[in-house]
Amino acid sequence: MRRIDLNSLTFRSGVFAFIFAPLALIIMNVSMADIYTRTAVGLPLASVEGMLGMGLAALIFVLIAFNCDKSSAGLFVSAFWSIPIGIAQLTNLLYFPKFLSFSVTSTELSAAVTWNFQPIAVTAILFGSACAAYSIHHTYAAHLGIASNHQGKYRHNRQKKRIAVAIAVVPLTILATMLLIEITPLDTAPLASGHFFDITHITLYSSIEALIAAACLGAVALMSRWSLGGPQICAWVLLVIPAYFLEPLWSTLTGNVVTPGYLGLNTHGHVAPIIASLGFVLGTTTLGVHWARITHLRSFMENAKTSKGADAPAEYVDYLNAAEAL
Repeated sequence: MRRIDLNSLTFRSGVFAFIFAPLALIIMNVSMADIYTRTAVGLPLASVEGMLGMGLAALIFVLIAFNCDKSSAGLFVSAFWSIPIGIAQLTNLLYFPKFLSFSVTSTELSAAVTWNFQPIAVTAILFGSACAAYSIHHTYAAHLGIASNHQGKYRHNRQKKRIAVAIAVVPLTILATMLLIEITPLDTAPLASGHFFDITHITLYSSIEALIAAACLGAVALMSRWSLGGPQICAWVLLVIPAYFLEPLWSTLTGNVVTPGYLGLNTHGHVAPIIASLGFVLGTTTLGVHWARITHLRSFMENAKTSKGADAPAEYVDYLNAAEAL
């Protein structure tokens, strides 16, 4: 029987995620639900603990991704952890630690995600990021071994692929956002009055749209394998900044807040906390792909310097220098 190497990088990455991933997922979900319930009654900026909680959960995800620089085990563990936690939230069984100062109940936690399948989207993003990091760890060495006389052709092909992927993730992210806005409940009165059945009752059509949105975001995370800039821009510029900062601030300053009753054209304010949480997960977990790539590039550079007559391809030198300058 093979013994477990307690000093292996895979074990360390997996254990770190096994401990902290559930905490990050629960804090993110509870914070999102707290902001969601306050937004439904016209107070999008009232949940200070929710705003800070989402930032704290994002920071934990960044640490998990950072520990995947040499092994993708942490992201896979996080993805597997998201399944039981998501099921618990969808089935009204999720409870959060008592030391967290949130005013939401388990019923409100379920009502915030049942119509949009946010836990499924989180799982899709985590699995997409994990697979992208896994691909980096297990296939990057083959790309680094390209002969020097093929550097120009390889660099050109890689740049074209990177540009194509960066362009492709933008419509996917916009499509996911539009689908979530489309399936947003138009009446927030049941949420404000505590009649959650009208919120949690979903149709087949809205379920399909929610699953398509989750698949789109999972695909964006997976595409970070070929272009990290595209998913990062989509996560922060298209999701987090508008939904987490601009929309709550704009609606508060203008008075165009969500009020109990028919939403009309203000559905984007109601769905903003869900979009922000997905943007945080997408933006932080795909950073694991960046650190995995940098780790392999540094290893290649060191081996190239110690090998007789071996020079690193110019593309990787430029990439490493640019990454270290960030």
